[in-house]
Amino acid sequence: MNLNRRDFLCKSTALLAGMSFSSCRKFWEDKKFKVIWIHLEGAPYRPLFDLWIDPLNQNSLTSPTVTSKAYQIRGQTISVPDLLFKEETPSPLLKNWASIRGLETTSPHLQECREEWLKTPDGLPILEELTREGKKTTSNFSTQMFTAFPDDSNILTKKSGPELSQIILKGYKDRNFEEITDLSEENLAFLNSFYAYLLKRLEVLVTQLEKIQQFEKTMIIVTGDRTKTVVEEKSPYPLESTWQGHNFSLLSGAIMGPLNIGHIYKEHPKYAKSYPGTWGVGNEQWRPTHFHSLLKDLLGLGRTEENPWLRLNSLNQIFFKVPQGIIL
Repeated sequence: MNLNRRDFLCKSTALLAGMSFSSCRKFWEDKKFKVIWIHLEGAPYRPLFDLWIDPLNQNSLTSPTVTSKAYQIRGQTISVPDLLFKEETPSPLLKNWASIRGLETTSPHLQECREEWLKTPDGLPILEELTREGKKTTSNFSTQMFTAFPDDSNILTKKSGPELSQIILKGYKDRNFEEITDLSEENLAFLNSFYAYLLKRLEVLVTQLEKIQQFEKTMIIVTGDRTKTVVEEKSPYPLESTWQGHNFSLLSGAIMGPLNIGHIYKEHPKYAKSYPGTWGVGNEQWRPTHFHSLLKDLLGLGRTEENPWLRLNSLNQIFFKVPQGIIL
């Protein structure tokens, strides 16, 4: 049937008028993702990779151990770690990358920090709860994920379920991240080697997902149990573990990046001691429980206002509830 423009507009308007608002809303809210969750246990130093402390060059204070390059996109300049460049070419992941800063756990204790990320308040592993709630789904896409992360280390844990896969990395090669207590030349070389490995694996994974046209329907998330910050601006740059200043990364074909979300303090108003650079404590009370709500929303297991970062009722790209991060 051939329609001229006038007839087409008339018929489409009539069709839309016949649809109820509730059915339109349901269509918009049905957007969901397959989720790949990579969790780094032992707090490897994240500013080398995805904790972009001062992305818009608002402040000259940066980590003494991180060098960066300017990345030009959509009329603005963002400063990101050298590691995300190969010579002068930025990683293709940057255009689909969002780094979210400023999370904290409710306890400073190591075991409780880890449990808060990986378990529900009832003590059930969050992966089990989410896969149980999503048991009616049938697709399992972990093949692409696991081929991107080969079994080259005995400290690599992998788990998967319908629509959700999880990797827990406790270290790299023969070292645990927990052992790294300063940024000596040896430790810095080790961490850069690990993050180069992680970046390459992510690029392989994204290439695989793009080939099967699944990257826009997939959310890759990189979290960590705690974070480490430099506490002295002199070699070997000792590190202190903290339950504040966490960050996590989102990578998806549905994200127009790079984005840096979350306002952070240069000097936290609660503490008299200043840390070198900006160590990432946020002015919002974002917790791992909010992250669990985000997972639930991404998997389509129920919309909740407890996810403070993303609006998922988008026909194409997702929308962020909060603006680009600034330093306070």
